[in-house]
Amino acid sequence: MISVKMNDNPIEISDGMTAIEILKSAGFSSGHHLALEMQDGTLMHLDDNEPVKASPGDNFIPVPVATKGR
Repeated sequence: MISVKMNDNPIEISDGMTAIEILKSAGFSSGHHLALEMQDGTLMHLDDNEPVKASPGDNFIPVPVATKGR
């Protein structure tokens, strides 16, 4: 387990989790139109199936993504 922060609140994640798995572990539902902003400013979208490379103490921020028609 890796201790990281989501909006400055501590959460525990496993190595190799995807953005949607991290958001769900922080209490967000999969219906949210969010991306996960990484420590380095990179955005991981929910449909990205790549594992998030997290380090202990990283702070992730859920950010709204643009949707069609907005």
